[in-house]
Order: sequence, then C-alpha cells, then structure tokens
Amino acid sequence: MELSFAATTPVLADKKKYPYFFRTVPSDNAVNPAILKLLKHFQWKRVGTLTQDVQRFSEVRNDLTGVLYGEDIEISDTESFSNDPCTSVKKLKGNDVRIILGQFDQNMAAKVFCCAFEENMYGSKYQWIIPGWYEPSWWEQVHTEANSSRCLRRSLLAAMEGYIGVDFEPLSSKQIKTISGKRRTTPQADLGKHVL
Repeated sequence: MELSFAATTPVLADKKKYPYFFRTVPSDNAVNPAILKLLKHFQWKRVGTLTQDVQRFSEVRNDLTGVLYGEDIEISDTESFSNDPCTSVKKLKGNDVRIILGQFDQNMAAKVFCCAFEENMYGSKYQWIIPGWYEPSWWEQVHTEANSSRCLRRSLLAAMEGYIGVDFEPLSSKQIKTISGKRRTTPQADLGKHVL
C-alpha cells in the first residue's frame, strides 16, 4: 500500500492501475465542480480552455469538459501549448473567448499573462480562472526568471489583475474539536496507527 499526502494528479485515481494507492489530499479534479458553480453563478455560458501540454493539466481539463457537458456551458475553443502559449492565446482571442479556464504551472502563468497583455486580453471584458495552488506572490518569483526581457512587471500585473485562482482548502486551519470530538489532525494520526 502507498499513502500520499501530496500527490494530486488525477491519473492516480485509476484504481485498476493503482489499486493500492491512497491519498489524504483531493485530486486536482476536485476543483472542477466549484468551477462549474462559479460559471453558473455569473451566468457565463461560453468559455475556452488553455492547457499546458502536461498530463497533469490535460487530465484536469478532460475531467472539466465532462463536468461542463450538458450544463448549458459551451466550450468554444480548446487550446494547448508546450513552451510558448502566445499562439494559443491569440487563437482564443480570434475566437472571441472572454472566459478562459487555464491549466498551467506558475512559470507558464507568467508567460500566459504576458501574452494576454500583448493581445490586450485583460481588463473588465476578460476573466481568467487558473489554479490557486501557486506559491504566494508567484508572479514576483517567475517574472525575473522567465520574462524580464519580454514583459515588463507592470504589464504582467495589469494582465493578471482580477484573475480567479481555484484550489481546495484543508479540513480546517483551526485546532478546535469538531463535532466528532476530534481535532483536524486526529484522523491522520488514527490512520497512521492502522497503516503501520
């Protein structure tokens, strides 16, 4: 048996391939129902996807496509990229996509938003929804590494202003007893007793 507290990739949910794998953290797919509710709340009925060509992100996008299917939300364009997202961003603009559901890491996020700035795909007419698990102030870290020659810091900040980051939260950050009489750390401790 293998128990992970940090492996969120959706591929590990396949019990035929990984029958002895268990995790204490949800899959990256766990945010997709929340994205659906967000889209419905704001009555956004036409979206596009922009995905870094990595299995982890492709799996989440594929699951999201299934979640949105039959929900009166049109995925009008699906774009993916390996290293340079600008061609894909330009295609989204060409198809008049205003709500962009992004799946990419924080290094690529800086490149994506620099491309969005170049294409004028930011401001009140656009909404970017991206992973929320990036490092705090991720744009400060990656801007100097990857984009200093291509995109000014103020351009990056202008393009990313108002983005929505989606992520799951731990059970609780408070160390109080729950209705079960246990604290949030108790289930993990109990599990450890049974596994060992």
